[in-house]
Amino acid sequence: MINISIHESDVFKAIGDALTPVIDGVVIKGLSNKVAPPNGDYTVITPILSERQGTNETSYITDFRSESVLYTYTVQVDCYGRNSGNTANVINMLFRGDYFNDKGLTPLRATNPRQLVFEGDEHQMIERWTQDIDVSYNPAIALPQESAIVLDVGLLYQAD
Repeated sequence: MINISIHESDVFKAIGDALTPVIDGVVIKGLSNKVAPPNGDYTVITPILSERQGTNETSYITDFRSESVLYTYTVQVDCYGRNSGNTANVINMLFRGDYFNDKGLTPLRATNPRQLVFEGDEHQMIERWTQDIDVSYNPAIALPQESAIVLDVGLLYQAD
């Protein structure tokens, strides 16, 4: 089995860990079925796109070959609840500054927050503000690679 140095879940955890202390409500990962939303204000982070930014970088160490590549990972951030507009603005301001730099993330871009219609179970309108954010990360994998410490060279053909 090949191990990857940074998993998608690591990116989500880093975003959630960075946002939780500065916003109202909980932060959850999107795309969950049959799970009721939390009560009160909450923020949902949903994956949208994982885009390669170049060709693999290859390096070699004894018995292993390492492959890595830079990715831009786009997530949609949906803020729900009474304070969703303020929460979206706080996230946008922090993302466009240096707040995330020491949180294990490299912020690249954030769209402006926009309000979208969302209708709840009882056909009631729910406050929802959304934006897309891009982060950069550089996962690496290590592959087994045969190598030789000693090489025995001999002649296969000798001309007369």
